This record gives sequence, structure tokens and C-alpha cells, in this order.
Amino acid sequence: MRRIVGLGAALLLGACGGSGNDRAANNQAAANEAAAAPTPANASGNIAAEPPALALDHMQLEAACIPAAERDMPIDQLTPARRAALNLCLNTETVRQLAPRLPVRIDAATELDRASVEGPALIYRYKVAQRRAQMPASAGARLEAHTRSNACAGEDVRQIIALGGVQVYRWVDRDEAVIREVRIAACPEAGAATG
Repeated sequence: MRRIVGLGAALLLGACGGSGNDRAANNQAAANEAAAAPTPANASGNIAAEPPALALDHMQLEAACIPAAERDMPIDQLTPARRAALNLCLNTETVRQLAPRLPVRIDAATELDRASVEGPALIYRYKVAQRRAQMPASAGARLEAHTRSNACAGEDVRQIIALGGVQVYRWVDRDEAVIREVRIAACPEAGAATG
């Protein structure tokens, strides 16, 4: 059901130059750089050079959280209490599946280092290798636009929002200073202009 899209900061912060037309080449360069980069001495051994997507076991999510009788029901036929319970279960199972694999390197500048649940929110925390003061002034806004675009492109995020859930993407710098927190509680309708 859920797939964490590659929300690496390297391209957005200028770690890999080039225009939007060079995105595929830049993504490959970032992946190659991440693969070649040594693991810092104080980092967990779980950091791996992986594609910028961390798939979850959707069958396990479904088995753990959705009774067979509800699997084909439209979300709008569930009571608000049932939607909230389903959202909490899906968020908790997502964190349970992710925790043993974190931190995971997303690109040369970014790692997904935490996932947690707070109320109806599933929070993904991304750590960027730079200090906030060294980033372009537009870094936070660019991270937010990219995050919203990627997250809202996924049907899974739309389903979680329909259940009353929220996805939060928290970006921190290497010193733990918050760069930007993106809270997604709504997405534009499919086909609607975003801006």
C-alpha cells in the first residue's frame, strides 16, 4: 500500500548541478555518489546505497490492519471512528516495518533516519548533510514543493488523507536544526493545477 518516494535533497540544494532536463542523469549521479561515499564513523551500519524508494510489504499492512470484510469497501462507507483506527494501525505497521531498516541513504546529501507516529500523523524525518546556514535561502520552499508534489502523486497518501490521516515530512540539517516541516493533510484533485 505505501511506498516512500525518493525525497532526496541533493538535487534541490544544488549538490548536483543541471537543469530539470538533466533530472535522470542527476538522480543517477546522486545514487552513484551515495554508493561510493564512505559511511561516517558515527553512523549506523544500516545506511545503504539504495534506490530512492523504500517499499513496504503492502500485503502485511493489509493483513495487519484491514479485515477481509473491509478490503473492498470504499473508505467513505467506514465510520469516522473506524477510519481513525485504520489510519493508526497503518501508520503503526508502517513504522514497525521501517524501523529495522533505518537510517537509509536517499541520495548523496540525504538520509531517512526516523519514522514515527503522533496521533493521526505519520512522520518521516530526513537528515540533510549540510548546515541550514549553508543552504540557499530557497531551500525550504524547494523542499516543500518537491515533497508535496511527490507525496501527492501517490495513491497511498491520498488514501491515508481520506482516512483522516496526515503525513509529515520533517527535514533537519546535520546539526538537527529544522529546515522545513511539510504537513500533508490534503492533496489537489487529480488533474487539478498545482501551484
